[in-house]
This record gives sequence, C-alpha cells and structure tokens, in this order.
Amino acid sequence: MVVKIYTGAGCYHCKEAKEFFAKNSIEYLEFDVYADKSAYDFVLSQGGQLPIIEINQKVFKGFDAKLLKNKLGL
Repeated sequence: MVVKIYTGAGCYHCKEAKEFFAKNSIEYLEFDVYADKSAYDFVLSQGGQLPIIEINQKVFKGFDAKLLKNKLGL
C-alpha cells in the first residue's frame, strides 16, 4: 500500500494526519508544498486544500480519521 501526504508548514490538519499515521504505524511519503514545486502544483490542481492524502493513487482532501481508518483497513 502506498500512502502519500502533501503538507505545508503551519498546517494543523497536516500535523493531525501525520500523528494519526504514526499512532497507527502507517508508513507514508511526505511532500512539502513549500519545498517541492511539483507537490505545490499537484495540490493546486486538487483545489489547494491541505492536506492531500493519496492512498493507492486515490486522492482524499483534508483529514478525516474515520475515512482513513476505513480506507486503510484499521
């Protein structure tokens, strides 16, 4: 399973999502929109909301613990 998260400094919901992943031992790849132009462009193409979480190439906008638990089989 490939989990990606697109984040930005100071994003509270990004921090929540990363804490959720750590608590549930979910490995993920993080892309910082302020350090990575292609990540920034991708987030803009999705409407600009952070975090963007991608699970097996399916995109989810924002942080929703219940939805993530379901999609990750927790």
